[in-house]
Amino acid sequence: MQVLQIDIEAAPMQSLGAPEPLMHRMVKYLAIASSMKSQVGKFSTSENSYVQAIILKLLITWLADCPSAVQCFLDARPHLTYLLELVSNLSETVCIRGFAAVVLGECVIYNKSTESGKDAFAIVDAISQKIGLSSYFLKFDEMQKSSIFVSVKSSLTYQSFTRSSTSSMVDIEDVDDNDLSEKKNLDHPILSSILDSNFVNLVKSLEADIREQIVEVFSRPKMKVAVVPAELEQRSGESDAEYIKRLKSFVEKQCSEIQVSHESVFSRYST
Repeated sequence: MQVLQIDIEAAPMQSLGAPEPLMHRMVKYLAIASSMKSQVGKFSTSENSYVQAIILKLLITWLADCPSAVQCFLDARPHLTYLLELVSNLSETVCIRGFAAVVLGECVIYNKSTESGKDAFAIVDAISQKIGLSSYFLKFDEMQKSSIFVSVKSSLTYQSFTRSSTSSMVDIEDVDDNDLSEKKNLDHPILSSILDSNFVNLVKSLEADIREQIVEVFSRPKMKVAVVPAELEQRSGESDAEYIKRLKSFVEKQCSEIQVSHESVFSRYST
């Protein structure tokens, strides 16, 4: 709570800039580290990966069981948008995407906000719309199977998860390619030192809570929402037959998401 009160002064060249919370500055540095990967001659891919991993580890640890930290993180709306993009970014390693997915999940399970757009339901809805719940949960599976996590001697029993039958061969090939990148990055002493067994155990524990809470929130949408989403309204020039077909497709997609989410959670506890 005390660290949340720390404000960082703006850079000298930004004399008119107002101080910003330490957490917001951390997210800014995380975004910079991601963007620097495409710039040659400044940082190597490996160096940027461990910088990202360090910042994401700090965020995961900070947000864990701390609703105030979650609220601070969500106070800047671009943070959520950036996190959704980072989880979906196939150019990132499976470890980085997995860490980002954990931070996103913490914004659900430790969310005490009642403000529209920042509450747990809004976060789950954003995950469903931008990523898809099955694809989101897959990020955890890929992370747990990565060479970095496998190499860490964890005190918890590793539980394997069955990948969704809807996963494409492109996804599988992507995991293999990224795993090679993970092995190279694991050689970096800083990266290997921060991924200790305590942190890995924390991530595994959080994963279980995230899966269960997201399924619960998604299965119990807010009943007070009276506004019909724009995508459910009949479009101009759209025939009744086309409208009905689109609504049917939307409902089938939502049902499929819920079913996959339930199966993912149930399979975890049944093994």
